[in-house]
Formats: sequence, C-alpha cells, structure tokens
Amino acid sequence: MLSLPGDLERAALPLSLANGDDDMMMPRAKMALAKEVLAGKEDCEAVEYPGARHGFAVRGDPNDRSQADYGRRAEDQAVGWFRRWFGQGAE
Repeated sequence: MLSLPGDLERAALPLSLANGDDDMMMPRAKMALAKEVLAGKEDCEAVEYPGARHGFAVRGDPNDRSQADYGRRAEDQAVGWFRRWFGQGAE
C-alpha cells in the first residue's frame, strides 16, 4: 500500500502514475497530494482520469466505452513513459 506523502517524497527515479478519480484505494484527496508532491520532482507525472475507477487501466470493462477509452489512454501513457526512459525516443 502506498503511504502518502512519504513514499512519493522519496521517489528518486522517473515515475508515472495513472489514477481514476473514482478510486476507493486512492481517492481524490490522496491523488491531489500525490500530484502536488510529484509536481515538485523532475521527470515524474501523475495523470488523473475523470470517471475512471480502481483498476481501470488493467481490468476495465472493454464493453463500457468510457472505461475502455480510459484504459487505452492509460496504456498510451505507459507506453510513452517506457519509450522515453527505456527505448525508442529515449534522449
């Protein structure tokens, strides 16, 4: 379980978070804190997906158009992050 703000304050490497704003494990107040902490760090990002629920990026309902869209957007976020740091497009 993520302990906020401590765990994110100690982040020393690039980090990308994708979180829904309807997430019982990381509710809006915690996500706001995460975004605040990561905003002060270079090479870190926290993206909030309005309307997405906990687990949307890996087990969202593919038959629900909005949840499927959130999943695709989070996948694009992850692929972009990996390309930036580990592969094609790395600087």
